Amino acid sequence: MTTVATNSGTNWPLQLPNVSENTPFPDFKRKIVGSFSLHNHTEYLDNTAGLRFLRLPESRIEGKVAVNIDLNQSCPAVIREDEECNHINTSELKHLLTWIRTHHEIFQERRPDFVMYRGLMTSLLGTPYEHQDTWCIGAIKRNSTIYLRQLDTEQSLQSRTNFNSDPRLRRFGAWGHHFENFLMADAPEKQPNPADPSNTEFNVMYSARLNQHALLYCGELDGVWDKNGKSVNPKESPDRLPECDLVELKTTRFFHNGQMPYNFRRNKLRKWWCQAFPACISDIVVGYRDDEGQIKEVEILPLRLTSKLGQGWCGTVCFNFLDQFLTEVKSTVKEETGTVFIFTFDPKQQSARGFRIKVCAEQKSSLMLQNLP
Repeated sequence: MTTVATNSGTNWPLQLPNVSENTPFPDFKRKIVGSFSLHNHTEYLDNTAGLRFLRLPESRIEGKVAVNIDLNQSCPAVIREDEECNHINTSELKHLLTWIRTHHEIFQERRPDFVMYRGLMTSLLGTPYEHQDTWCIGAIKRNSTIYLRQLDTEQSLQSRTNFNSDPRLRRFGAWGHHFENFLMADAPEKQPNPADPSNTEFNVMYSARLNQHALLYCGELDGVWDKNGKSVNPKESPDRLPECDLVELKTTRFFHNGQMPYNFRRNKLRKWWCQAFPACISDIVVGYRDDEGQIKEVEILPLRLTSKLGQGWCGTVCFNFLDQFLTEVKSTVKEETGTVFIFTFDPKQQSARGFRIKVCAEQKSSLMLQNLP
């Protein structure tokens, strides 16, 4: 069942001021504290079974790789029931909470102020530059920790409906997932096999501190890359995962003139950075495709270059906004009464003075998370 905020309680506004690009980057430190795998999006595995390894052709010039990849080859169908199940489990923090209960000693040792999925953090980081997408976040406090969960809005429900009903969009989505199967192998000594795609994903748990806020969050990892010849196999030694170079794989339409257009630099690079930076990603592996699903070139894009190549956005603004928002959430969600606080952002209602966020408190809510640690 899809979880949708009803906003049936009393609403009040929350105003956050604009952040200058000249504001210093806030103190932010993060580290890997655990991991788990998921089989078919649903079965929790307390192991590294889903971890995969990047394998690139040997011939590379200045970060670019010549390839001949047909994304239609052995492309699996995207099953919308599995996607919806994964969406619901993420919204309800199901697998994240399973890891917390399984590793309760680690959780208690680092008892965070906030628990969330990386996808929610990505949405918050991008808010200062968002002009289209709304978001809705539920917050509930238990034993001094605030749990944040992404809730559906009318817009997000409509977007998924549009995606599921448009074969072209679904094909693009399937290509993006399938791209990984051409470059990722199940073991360092193996080669990728796109005819036998993996149905197990790998997730990483991160502990972080953003100024005065202690965070615990979870994010899916595409894989690791032994680019410096370290010969570290975190599948056999999970505690060595922090020593590895973590990578994110992306596909995008190739540029006709070979130059990144402004919209790409402003929007896509910003979203990639906001997703990858909190997850300790070192490089983004970009496959440039045509409209027929053919990839002739892959580029290795170091994460540090995404912010340099980006235009119209600044990572300092993103993280200072996140810090401001979490500070306001702390001030709002003070009591442990079971009340769910719902924070809603609509970019169409913003003004030049800052960010207007609507807050609603629900005393008896179906949005309440069960058995929180």
